Amino acid sequence: MTMAVGSGAFAAASPPDRFEAPIVNAHPDFENNLAVFVDTSRKAYCTPEVEIFEAALIDRIEGGFVGASPEEPAFPDGIELISGKTKATDQGAAMASIKARGLHIGLWELDAPEDLGLAGPCLDTDDANTMSASGASTLQGHDNDFDFSGTRGNSFGERGRASVMDDNGADWAYSWKLNLNSKCYTPDDGPPSCLLETATLAAR
Repeated sequence: MTMAVGSGAFAAASPPDRFEAPIVNAHPDFENNLAVFVDTSRKAYCTPEVEIFEAALIDRIEGGFVGASPEEPAFPDGIELISGKTKATDQGAAMASIKARGLHIGLWELDAPEDLGLAGPCLDTDDANTMSASGASTLQGHDNDFDFSGTRGNSFGERGRASVMDDNGADWAYSWKLNLNSKCYTPDDGPPSCLLETATLAAR
């Protein structure tokens, strides 16, 4: 399942080498049955246009991927500007990285497994409609060839940590890590060997 990331993410980077962009990060955490919204809120992210897009994706998935993919909407900007930098390699690839602190994070309960459309965070949280916790987070991300030059093996991903509080006033520590590289082998009975994906939610 791939959730949409707003504001063009790394594509927002352009000369000069350093930049600031309102990058939104929204992704699933199946280990803890959560949808994660970083630098945005569910209310801000899940506009009618985004929900229509997710519904169209679900229809296409259920229809066997017949026809053209639905046109992506304009995803909302993030709350805070995230700092980043780009660097060109001698082979012509462009590397990008981002780093930020104090970003709002919201953890929302995913719907029941049989109700998940796996097209995005909005329609996959609309039945439960429950925010498990919210707080502040740090985020780091990287992409070794974000403009797809093909001149090098690509590795990209992100990691983050957060301190969050649930509705009962209890404090939790949350962390996640995702890394994917282009040297990918997918076995028949497991996840891709090139994918590292972990998430932890623990009481403080």
